[in-house]
Amino acid sequence: MADAALARPTEFVAGLPASERPASPLGRLGTALAAALAVAGTAAASGAYFPTSWGWAAIAFGWTGVLALLMRERTGLSTLEMVTLAGLAAVTGWTALSATWSLEAGKTFLEFERALVYLTGGFAAILLVRRSTVPYLLGGVLAAITGISTYAVGTRLLPERLGSVGYLLENRLSAPLGYWNALGILAAMGVLIGLGFAARSRSVLGRALAAAALPILVTTLYFTFGRGGWIALGLGLLVTLAIDNRRLQLITVLLAVAPATAAAVWIASGSKALTTTGPPLSEATRQGHHFAPILLALVVAAAASSLVVAWAERRLPPMPRGRILYGIAVWFVFIVLVAAGLARYGSPWTIADRVWRDFKAPPIAFAPGQNLNRRLFKLSGRGRIDLWRAAWHDTEAHPLLGSGAGTYETYWFQHRPTGLIVRDAHSLYLETLAELGSVGLALLFVLLGAPIIAGCRARRYPLVSAVLGAYVAYLIHAAGDWDWEVPAVTLTALLAGVCLLRAADTPSERVASLTLRISLGVILIAAAAFSLVGLVGNRAVAASGGAAAQQHWGKAEADAQRAIDWAPWSPDGWRRLGEAQLQQADAVDARASFRHALAIDRHDWTLWFDLALASHGLQRREAVKAALKLNPLSPEIYYARRALGIVPEH
Repeated sequence: MADAALARPTEFVAGLPASERPASPLGRLGTALAAALAVAGTAAASGAYFPTSWGWAAIAFGWTGVLALLMRERTGLSTLEMVTLAGLAAVTGWTALSATWSLEAGKTFLEFERALVYLTGGFAAILLVRRSTVPYLLGGVLAAITGISTYAVGTRLLPERLGSVGYLLENRLSAPLGYWNALGILAAMGVLIGLGFAARSRSVLGRALAAAALPILVTTLYFTFGRGGWIALGLGLLVTLAIDNRRLQLITVLLAVAPATAAAVWIASGSKALTTTGPPLSEATRQGHHFAPILLALVVAAAASSLVVAWAERRLPPMPRGRILYGIAVWFVFIVLVAAGLARYGSPWTIADRVWRDFKAPPIAFAPGQNLNRRLFKLSGRGRIDLWRAAWHDTEAHPLLGSGAGTYETYWFQHRPTGLIVRDAHSLYLETLAELGSVGLALLFVLLGAPIIAGCRARRYPLVSAVLGAYVAYLIHAAGDWDWEVPAVTLTALLAGVCLLRAADTPSERVASLTLRISLGVILIAAAAFSLVGLVGNRAVAASGGAAAQQHWGKAEADAQRAIDWAPWSPDGWRRLGEAQLQQADAVDARASFRHALAIDRHDWTLWFDLALASHGLQRREAVKAALKLNPLSPEIYYARRALGIVPEH
């Protein structure tokens, strides 16, 4: 009999220090709502990828943190929480400081604005959350991820209402975040947190609801057709099982909910219109409507299986011998599965060699009607080796300080071996090393490492193993993708990290001094104030671009000028102003605007190209020459050669 049937269920309050008062119902509800809004709000804004969403988030988080400082008489901070706060401040400060040596200061300031979201979000969570409210914060996070995933799956089940032509062309779930791999890792983190609640919630209803979410979350991950999310989920699950102190009970719950969850993926994989690129809308609609009630039935089945396990835990007496036999059986099945895998796929080094060859192979070419299931079994890196190599070469040129936050794109365009267009190195750690140097990477490791230490210390806390698994899944996925650039994903990981830190609190936690509280408040207010300035500037840039798209040149100029006034460190306002002036045949003023922009960022090849369009004669030739030096493989320059009169076409 399972460990689940041998011990009474662990209550959330079992490990709480006696000195800590339980949170009030209003405090618990507020914590859950705040967490849900933080994740869902940023996810709804395209994952908060675009600069126009950063200011809103940072301002909200900043003032939440200030209110937490003002309303709580005592603020207890452990050593690891102090380290995390210092790490957040250090990474953000080093990002801003890199503008002094950055190749493109404008992009560095944008990176700083995004970092302020993480700074204020992390500060607010640490100051607001108590050990007794950790389950409620996690409940809010899980509810938000489940809601996001439900909407995402809805675009597959109801494509005629929630989908689009472009969505069907790729046919990979990405809404509302806008990037399928980001949605995939978010769903994977939700699976692990949901598993924790399904196994350890103190209420039967909570366990059933968490189990019911698992088929939706796993189906969402499947329909993204990304490999990285599955790898991160698998490794995160191994971490969860490795550190959990009631491993057999967790395995029992996993085995109970696995059939319904696996059935959802199995049935979905057999629907051709849901698993191929560019299906007809009518066929996608028909198969989506057919799968919807099946998924709903599997959701109910997963909840029912959780209820059965919960009933068995409460009714069956402890059986030590049964526990031993059950553990032996689990290990036997595990060994058999490993042996079968080795017999089927070869030795570990043979598998590693095959994976490496697949990773180096070129990606599968996109074509209408392509079976997307094939992607899950082809581990092509899609050019990541070239991206990582470029980041390493950039590091060799600037080993200590880096080339400045946000400058990887500049280095890539100048040195790329192929025509691949990317902005990021698809690795948080290599990109940090290239842009912020070894100092920046060390600070990042301090920031990200503290929650892992806390999680290992608090492994007996009911939810810690699942949360640590979710946190590790993010860290693994971030090694091969640009999760840091999607705040909805990174904020979710930060909230998980804060839960690990708070779960490790002890009655001897330090009480923050008045000086420290004032310092934290000043940092939050300053971050919110700068974010407000950045918000106005970024919105003005976006408004100018929108006006230009509608050919409202007067408004485009006015918005561009407002962007210049509010964000003088950015070249984007001058760029928008020059583009509007050029469209109105004001080449003289356009050239002046582009030169103002180049005075801020001389390494932006697009500004040199814009200057070439506004110039003539020798000035045009020099501008094109500078643009080509910064982007030798630019198709824009190649196809504009004849129009610019630079190089005769052969």
